[in-house]
Amino acid sequence: MKKMNLILTSIIGIYMVCFHSSGCSRSQPTNETIPTDVVAFVNKSGMVNHIWMMDLNSSGIGSNTRRLTNDPESENYPSWSPDGKSILYQRDHNGSAIYIVDADGRNARRLSPTPGFDVTPSWSPNGTKIIYARVLGFVVPNQIPRTEIRVMNADGTDDHAILPSNDFSVEPRWSVNNEVVFMSHMNDTNGPLHIFTMLIDGTNIRQLTHEGNSGDPVWSPDGTQISFGSDREENNKLNIFVMNSKGSNVRQLTHFDVPVESGIRTGHPMVPGLFLNGIIMEKNNRTRMLTRRYG
Repeated sequence: MKKMNLILTSIIGIYMVCFHSSGCSRSQPTNETIPTDVVAFVNKSGMVNHIWMMDLNSSGIGSNTRRLTNDPESENYPSWSPDGKSILYQRDHNGSAIYIVDADGRNARRLSPTPGFDVTPSWSPNGTKIIYARVLGFVVPNQIPRTEIRVMNADGTDDHAILPSNDFSVEPRWSVNNEVVFMSHMNDTNGPLHIFTMLIDGTNIRQLTHEGNSGDPVWSPDGTQISFGSDREENNKLNIFVMNSKGSNVRQLTHFDVPVESGIRTGHPMVPGLFLNGIIMEKNNRTRMLTRRYG
């Protein structure tokens, strides 16, 4: 089955890792006070993704875009700490690794082993732990990689697997109800990618989606709903959907015709509401980001 572009983007981003020793992480000094209404997002510069920030006014309109770091390598999956003081991200340096940086761009530091292959980090609801996926061994073309879902303390200690070696399970996110939602090839390596949930100890695994490919799952703040991207409409359409935490009552939120990528990201954790970002490739190959604020 044809994979949706959102999932291909995730897989390619994980597969295409830079293995080189040059380019140390440099934080971006600034005396700016971080505003409350601010969004962290990924912006592609040339052929490389980097973490950027933008301010939001009361109408949810973005302004004052700026880079968070000066890393030369690709960066992805920014995730705000619950207190709004730090951002996790994935950086392709000496493999692929989890980094943490202050919200003003200072004090970037690596939490993963060197070399390592750690991807798609996010925070626990109380901000004391980090959940992420580790790719096991070398990635072989045309083979689904084996992964683990792991948890560590916010300083990188007590790193351990909660979901041992399995078929490509990534993008884990931790709810206030101590459940984890993630994207996986777990039940069918030749079929679509689906959304699963499990308890934080790795038990009670449940498949929630059954149509097309689905990925980029995100919990609602109260842990009762999950947003995700899916190509279930076929015809190259990729849109944002929401379902209840058990997989019922699926609703479509966006209706893009032929987007290259459609996903969901949250804004600053101290700002109420939900921010939906759609990345659309237009006919002239220009990209356009649509941001809408809910709540």
